[in-house]
Amino acid sequence: MESNKSTITRESLAKIVARSIHLRGADAYKYIDKIIEIITGALIQSQVVRIRLFGSLNIRHKRARIGRNPRTKVEAIIHPRKVIQFKIAPTFKKKINDNVLLIKGSD
Repeated sequence: MESNKSTITRESLAKIVARSIHLRGADAYKYIDKIIEIITGALIQSQVVRIRLFGSLNIRHKRARIGRNPRTKVEAIIHPRKVIQFKIAPTFKKKINDNVLLIKGSD
């Protein structure tokens, strides 16, 4: 089975929101942008963002370490950095996996 690999962009998300709750496109963009702004601000402040039935986002601090270029074998310092970690909600994970089973079962 070949999967349909399309991407949901900010634009397509705004159109979906506009259609589903009868908003003007510009207003839907404002809502999407505001949600992204709120989530980004919370993560910058190292807050955990929990969206019930979807999952949680948080910042993980990675410390400095020595890495190695796999091709040249030259060692280099990998500087400390922050990474965003997403943990899927069990309900959402089940919904995704149940859907995969339904699709595979229909072959």
